Amino acid sequence: MSELLIGYDVECVNEGKTKGINVDFLKKMKMIHEELNAPCTLFCRGQTIESNMEGFQEIRKNSLFDIQQHTYSHVLFKTILRKTENGVEYVRGGSLEQIYEEVEKTNRILKGYLDVDCIGITGPYTYYRGLQDRPDILEILHELGIRFMRTYGRNAEDSFPVSMDIHPFWYDIQGFSDVLEFPITGWKGEYFEGFTDYVKSNIDYIAGRNLSYSYLHHDFSYVLSPVKDPELHHIREIIIYAQKKGVEILSYKESYIRRLKEKEKKRCL
Repeated sequence: MSELLIGYDVECVNEGKTKGINVDFLKKMKMIHEELNAPCTLFCRGQTIESNMEGFQEIRKNSLFDIQQHTYSHVLFKTILRKTENGVEYVRGGSLEQIYEEVEKTNRILKGYLDVDCIGITGPYTYYRGLQDRPDILEILHELGIRFMRTYGRNAEDSFPVSMDIHPFWYDIQGFSDVLEFPITGWKGEYFEGFTDYVKSNIDYIAGRNLSYSYLHHDFSYVLSPVKDPELHHIREIIIYAQKKGVEILSYKESYIRRLKEKEKKRCL
């Protein structure tokens, strides 16, 4: 069966221009997912959890919501070229020491305040080919308990979207056979005119083909995108659309566990 994996990058803190956004987003998102009985994964910055502890503790009460991490302060794993209004910006990735500290600290926050044993992560900004060329980073993440990730979110032009023909894969060649990559396919950034129809077209593409659609959504998208969606109608609409199309909606953790069991079963045959 085809699957829709809804993953939220939850990274706003309650100060400056993002003050209150995270609090409002969690409440509205929670209401929609509970109403429609739709699982999802929240990839959270450690700083964001610290700034809205009560909100995340409330989310934690319902097993529909899988909570994983997005580093502590959004330090990149790899260097990227980012398009800006003034051209292209060169953004350096963090050192191995920084990456370790960022992930380890957020693991402690998740365990200490939410009793979550973190096994999943989204790499800030995402990267071309994920971490296929960085076994040194994979080694650090594996040591810290990470077993699935969303780091492949850019194409060969260091831009978006990644082709829908790129599918989840294991990091076997790099020596981490229990680590799974969920490429973020079809992602074009924040809301734009026709955005909901665009996402529906991606759901149409996977429906009936036994494919996976890894969908990324930021907590600030509904108010800071060029097209606003204050009541998160887009989220409600794509969930209902996927359900009508017979596409299974899973958290990333659920998909990972299912795929790992299938892999181990094949190994035993």
